[in-house]
Amino acid sequence: METTQSITSESFKETTINLSSIDWFGFDLDHTLIRYQLHNFHILIYRIISDYLIENYHYNSVLQTNTESIHDYAVKGLIYDSLYGDIIQLNNSGSVIYSLHGLNTKIDQDVLKQRYPDNLQSIENSTDKRYWIMLTYFEQAAAYLIANIVDLIDKQQLFNSSFNNSLKIDDTNKYSFFLSHIYAAFEHNYGGEFDKSDYFNELRTNIGKYIYKRDDIRNWLIELKLKYGKYLFVITNSKLDYTELLANYAFGSDWHSLFDLIIVNSKKPTFFDQYNPFYKCGNESEPISDLRELCVIGGIYTGGNSKDLQIIFKYITNYGLKQTINDVDLNTRKSDEHEPIIIYFGDNIKVSIKESLDLLCETNEHIIERRSKTFLS
Repeated sequence: METTQSITSESFKETTINLSSIDWFGFDLDHTLIRYQLHNFHILIYRIISDYLIENYHYNSVLQTNTESIHDYAVKGLIYDSLYGDIIQLNNSGSVIYSLHGLNTKIDQDVLKQRYPDNLQSIENSTDKRYWIMLTYFEQAAAYLIANIVDLIDKQQLFNSSFNNSLKIDDTNKYSFFLSHIYAAFEHNYGGEFDKSDYFNELRTNIGKYIYKRDDIRNWLIELKLKYGKYLFVITNSKLDYTELLANYAFGSDWHSLFDLIIVNSKKPTFFDQYNPFYKCGNESEPISDLRELCVIGGIYTGGNSKDLQIIFKYITNYGLKQTINDVDLNTRKSDEHEPIIIYFGDNIKVSIKESLDLLCETNEHIIERRSKTFLS
């Protein structure tokens, strides 16, 4: 096992971690444990969102054909400025270095300096709905969709020809009104019922087209557990049915056995800064009142919070997972109790790094699909 790993980030100082000292290895699901075939994945996201806009809001069907440059927008951390209708990119200090209006109109640097005289480092903490920060792979296709929508607005061709004259766009919010439509499309496809979403239906039908088998990672996880005695856990915002669909394909139907603790529908980032109860999957109507339940082998849980999780980590690290709840005594103490060291692998720039620092050490190495480049360069 590699004993040290240098972790570098443009936002954080370089840190060297002794991997052999890690007690718990944790993982997000999407774009971390699960690796998507991004070429097909981005086109799928674009197609189902644009279809929703066309069917429910009478958008111009030309949106369905404009996918040729979608991968140029596959850059994490792009920001949509709904005041100007521009997709912008920041440098390390938060200054805007690139801006594109629509698909092809590059904004001059002098204009950028006038529009953004101050850096936007604090933008992620802003409650201003002017900006949409696209932090995940799911949102990357939305950047390209927005660019197409902006072009259609400028041409006064956003809506289907039979509705274009009757559906008027207010100039005061011409580049922001459609965001609620896109949010609704995302909610319909990702937040809705598993058997009714176009997105979930497509993945169930053609899952091999969109994600990879992960035999190499499966073998690595087994090695971490059996050879090095590490504890493994999953914390994902995905619900159990979607988690099962992906993990069964990527790792096999026995994927549960790879992990000591599985938490789905965790609702990050509030998982790290609010006290939400844990629930046992299949019994979401009754919160878990006895944390001993989470110290038993084979459990899958939903919701939860980092404060309780730290208690669970510490107990299991020192006393191991138990067969039954009656074998667990959270009041047990010994003089040489070990404070567990935890590392978490995730793909969301904001949620995985900034929100989880109090609990977990985050690195984007080993298994995470990364695409780091300058926008449209």
